[in-house]
Amino acid sequence: MCKFNVWLGCATLRFMLFMVIESFKDGNVGAVGKRFELSGRMLPEGVDYQASWVDSGGMRCFQVMETGGSELLGLDQPLG
Repeated sequence: MCKFNVWLGCATLRFMLFMVIESFKDGNVGAVGKRFELSGRMLPEGVDYQASWVDSGGMRCFQVMETGGSELLGLDQPLG
């Protein structure tokens, strides 16, 4: 699927990638894993998971999400 709208030689990006960084409360990765097993990713409609990893200390999770706008991620102000 093409992610660009092309009109009169100009291209606009319809989707953006966002890096979401979550810190585990008290480093409790197990509680997050249990919630994931029970409920899945719990993403809002219009947000698609792309990739994720946990830092070597197990304190933070980095997630790459794709969406059409920052408002779908619950950011207070749109970016850009």
